[in-house]
Amino acid sequence: MRRLTTSLVVSASVSVMLTAAGVWAQSAPGGAPFRNPNVAVHAVEKKAFSEARRHELALYPVAVQINGKFTQHVGSALSYVYHLQERFGFQISPIFNWHSSPSGFNRELENKLGASADPANSLLLNWGVHAGVEATPIYGKFTFHNGTLGRFSLVLSGGAGIGATRHQLKSEDPTTGSATYGAIGNKFIGSLGGGLKLEIAQRYAIRLEVRDVIYTARVDKVNGCTLEDLNGLQDDPTNLVNSGSCKAEKFAGPYAETDIAIARTLVETPSSAVLNNLGFYAGFSVMF
Repeated sequence: MRRLTTSLVVSASVSVMLTAAGVWAQSAPGGAPFRNPNVAVHAVEKKAFSEARRHELALYPVAVQINGKFTQHVGSALSYVYHLQERFGFQISPIFNWHSSPSGFNRELENKLGASADPANSLLLNWGVHAGVEATPIYGKFTFHNGTLGRFSLVLSGGAGIGATRHQLKSEDPTTGSATYGAIGNKFIGSLGGGLKLEIAQRYAIRLEVRDVIYTARVDKVNGCTLEDLNGLQDDPTNLVNSGSCKAEKFAGPYAETDIAIARTLVETPSSAVLNNLGFYAGFSVMF
C-alpha cells in the first residue's frame, strides 16, 4: 500500500510528518528523533525583546579595585545606556569610591622601611564620571537546570571624562586619630571595559564587568596650594595671603601644621604618572 505523507514546516530546523495512519512522527535534520532521550534539539529563534531605542539603567553596588599595588578603592557606580540600535548605544557612568586609601603594601613600606610610592603612583580617585559608547557584538543562549534557557550578551564599553583625586597626608594612627587627606584636583580619566550581561527576564539583567579606569596623575598642588603657598603657610599657618587657587582653610584641625608639612614634601618634587584602576563591577540593570 502506498503511504501518503504531508510536510508542514514549523521552523528553520523542524519538520512534522503526518502519516496516512494518523500517527505523528517528529524528526530533526539527519533523522534524529526528538523523543530520543539522548537527543537535545534547540531551535534558532529571533530575539524576543528588542533593545533598540530603549533606555537601560544599571546599578553596581560593588565596584572593587583588583590591581591595587599602592592604592585600594571600593565604591559603587551607576550606568545609563541609550540603545540607539540593538547592538550599540551611548553610555554615561558615574562612580563614587566610598573607600579609597593607600594599600596594605604601601603602608607596610612606610612602617617597616620608612619609604612609600611616589605621590603620583599613590594618588587616589575619589569620584569620577565618564561618557562614551557601549557595544554588544555577541549575543547567545545557554542551558542550565534541566534544559532551562538563559540568554547572555558580551558587553564592551569605552569612554572619557573627569575625576576628582586626593592624596593621604597623615596616616591613621590609634594615638593621633583618623587619616587626613588633601585634594589634588580634577583629572582627565578614560575608561575601557568588558563583561557579560545575563538576562533573567525581558527587562532585567545581571551585569558582571571588568573596567579599567585610566587617569593622569600629577602632584604639584595640594588643596590648590603651590609650593610657594605652602612655604608661607608653614612659616605662619594663619597666613592666608596666597595664590587665588589655594584653599588654606582645608588645612584645619589639630594636625594642620603636620598636614601642611607633609603637603609641602609632596609638591617639593612634583611627580607624574598614568594610573590604571582595574576594577570588578557587579550589578543589575532594568530596561525601559
